[in-house]
Amino acid sequence: MNHYTYLNFMNKKINSLLALALIALMFVASSCGDDDEQAPRTPLLTAHTWKYSTIESSVPGLAITVGALYTGREYTFKTDNTYTGKIFGLETSGTWEFSDGEKKIVIDKGPTEEVFQIDAISSTTLNFKFTQASVSYVIKYVE
Repeated sequence: MNHYTYLNFMNKKINSLLALALIALMFVASSCGDDDEQAPRTPLLTAHTWKYSTIESSVPGLAITVGALYTGREYTFKTDNTYTGKIFGLETSGTWEFSDGEKKIVIDKGPTEEVFQIDAISSTTLNFKFTQASVSYVIKYVE
């Protein structure tokens, strides 16, 4: 085997190995999945009665004012996509559903619906995020 033939042979081997490595890398990367994938949220949402805890606002001081509207609120979300709760001590009920791949919750879908982004959910915490008049809020509920 002359020098040219040997280099050509080695070049083909290296290219083949690089191609296999690239294919393997693509396979591993695609099997990792999306880091944002969540476990189904219905069991977490429906496991407790959620009671208002605090609110945060992007405008200092505004959380106190808006927080007064949420004080005493509580919600119990049921697996049949209904909820019951209390607002200002009055009983309330309606329907709920997830949207946007369980990243948002829609309360009483229709003309008067409320849509909240789920900022966090765990066995002890439920945080809703929304923006109104260019002000961001995070409403925190606890079990």
